[in-house]
Amino acid sequence: AFDRVETAAWQGTLLQWGEYALKGILIILAFFVVRYLVMRAAVSQDQVKEEVHLEIQRATPEERRRQEIAQEVERVSQDQPEAVASLLRTWLSETEE
Repeated sequence: AFDRVETAAWQGTLLQWGEYALKGILIILAFFVVRYLVMRAAVSQDQVKEEVHLEIQRATPEERRRQEIAQEVERVSQDQPEAVASLLRTWLSETEE
């Protein structure tokens, strides 16, 4: 009878350690998956920046000016959305007249 209790306790301990090991392995795998995804995103962002930089270098002065204006409009629309909305309303009301 004592051997059965000891065996059951041993099995319970073994199962518990197996559970801990499985959780540890899953955490490590999750870390590597997240790391892979972050590295992939960083590389793609670097590639986009390089492509934009090359496009800007090849662009004519007129195209560069347009790109600068587009960047400035995007920045203002993010920083001051109310002012942009007001400006658009004004333009729309002028075109309706």
